[in-house]
Amino acid sequence: MKVSRALLLVVAATALMAQVPSASAAEQVEASGLTMGTAAPIVTVVSSNGEVAVVDVTAVSVFDGTFNGSSTANDRCVEKLSTGEASCEGTETFTGTVADRAGTVIFHDAFKINFNTGATSGVSSIIGGSANVRGVLSFSGNAFAPLPYQGHIVLI
Repeated sequence: MKVSRALLLVVAATALMAQVPSASAAEQVEASGLTMGTAAPIVTVVSSNGEVAVVDVTAVSVFDGTFNGSSTANDRCVEKLSTGEASCEGTETFTGTVADRAGTVIFHDAFKINFNTGATSGVSSIIGGSANVRGVLSFSGNAFAPLPYQGHIVLI
């Protein structure tokens, strides 16, 4: 009985695949918790032109919840001086644990804040880090008090 070449290839490929361990699927996690500044942020005026100022803000925060550790954010904000309203974006580096996985997480922050009242809302997109996590956190509340965060993350 003659066996076709194609059939032999299928049998051989199936045998090889059975010996290769399958990659584990990424784990999706609902993230939530609180973050809070540890001290007053350092604000440096980059430029000012009448009603508008560009400022660099460096802030150190602690996280509790799915993220447990501390972070340093370096953001640039454009502020309307008469109202304190500002649009900001920058990079934040978190060190600690994420869903019990130790390492660093690098965020790209994009948010609005009122420097007079503390009202803030925005998103922090995970763009890297050694913890091998991806996803987006959102936050809304008062930056002068514990600020709740929530989002969907993937442990890869």
